[in-house]
Amino acid sequence: MKRILLTIVIILCVCVFGFSQFRMVTNDSTPTGFNLDGKMTGTSITIVEGILEYMGKDVEIEVYPWARAYKIAQEEPNVIIFTAGKTQERIDLGFHFIGPIITRKHSLWKLKSAKIKINAVNDLKKLKYSIGALQGDWRGKYFTDMGIEIDYTSSHQSNLEKLISKRIDLWATSDIEAPNIAKKANINFNKIELVYVISEASSYFMISKGTDPKIIKAWEDAFKHLESTNYMKKKTNELYKKLNMKFDYKPGIGYFLK
Repeated sequence: MKRILLTIVIILCVCVFGFSQFRMVTNDSTPTGFNLDGKMTGTSITIVEGILEYMGKDVEIEVYPWARAYKIAQEEPNVIIFTAGKTQERIDLGFHFIGPIITRKHSLWKLKSAKIKINAVNDLKKLKYSIGALQGDWRGKYFTDMGIEIDYTSSHQSNLEKLISKRIDLWATSDIEAPNIAKKANINFNKIELVYVISEASSYFMISKGTDPKIIKAWEDAFKHLESTNYMKKKTNELYKKLNMKFDYKPGIGYFLK
């Protein structure tokens, strides 16, 4: 009897909202999504808030290490994970992408004092530099696919601390993430510098395989609506106050550093 009643409740919820419930998973990563005074904020969070308001939804944002969030999104339908790079592997896994929501220069960073010069990826193979990357992050896999060994950790901060203590030679991150991670770790950002740009690429909301098509359409419609009302561009001043970074927003690019 209880099972029948539960089924009826679930059906009624689906009918009322037009589609089944979804989960949102992310990691703590400045500036896309991070904890500030006990509340998640950032470039991606700003867009999520606008999307949920447009939908009339109140869904909790679940924060995990990236590898765990990505595992959930791989194994379950109706999961929105952010902020994620659009790679062929993820396309092949059946993920659906909405965005772009931010564009970054994905890059390798070194200690300023280190005499490291990289002109091409082949230099990394020849000189056998140790590279730190986030577990589950496409930038690490980019190098492992080339046969370059990567030192994986569960957080960008751990990689930065390893770089500072000279336990790794290079750190794989981006121009937008690096200064914020250093600030959060109370590490002088002037001690490191960008040495090689892997690529300039965009990141997206990524929706898991098998997700209810109505959820996908609702997210697409909400995202298009926000762009049509200039919502994201209006939020740049708020983001500057929180991050002390000058952002702008353009459809087809997402947020980017001025």
